[in-house]
Amino acid sequence: MVTIAGSIGGFACAFVTGPVELFKVRQQVNEKKIGLRTVSLVKNMVAVDGFSGLYRGLTATLVRDVPSYGSYFWSYELIRRLYADRFGCSLAEVPGFVDFLAGGVAGCLSWTIIYPIDVVKSRLQMQGEGSVREGFFHCAKRIYSTQGWRVFGKGLGLTVARAFPVNATIFYFHGSTVKILSLLQESYLSLKVGTG
Repeated sequence: MVTIAGSIGGFACAFVTGPVELFKVRQQVNEKKIGLRTVSLVKNMVAVDGFSGLYRGLTATLVRDVPSYGSYFWSYELIRRLYADRFGCSLAEVPGFVDFLAGGVAGCLSWTIIYPIDVVKSRLQMQGEGSVREGFFHCAKRIYSTQGWRVFGKGLGLTVARAFPVNATIFYFHGSTVKILSLLQESYLSLKVGTG
């Protein structure tokens, strides 16, 4: 259930992250030195490629984000459940350090699984404006034939090094906030029942 929900979330997010990442990649490359401002970049992309140009690489973003978010939430919940089963506690009683570790591992696992797809996505998005759009598999094949398989892991170490603390922090604060809000809700309900 968690995997499916995460995958559906990844599908929905791709329609926002796709264009945003496209702008980021284009600003980083910016071969034509058009202004680095996002508004100038968007106007130029729409003028050259039309509105659909804003979604260049969307298929690759979907191929990346659906399994990424599914594996992300699945692995986070799996680690929490394993801890709860091992130490005989409920999921609500799982301590913060477990949320921290589970979040960090989930982020690292997710990026490791989808990193080669992210490489292809970024290459598709770097293709020049007005150029013929290359498909995902054709692009992956071209990258492999010109640069070999190692290019699909180039930068993975830094990405994983960033993923652990970022995702550990996200899930630590998520778990802590859920616990605090649950306590506040219980207090509110007990006051309401007591005065009702």
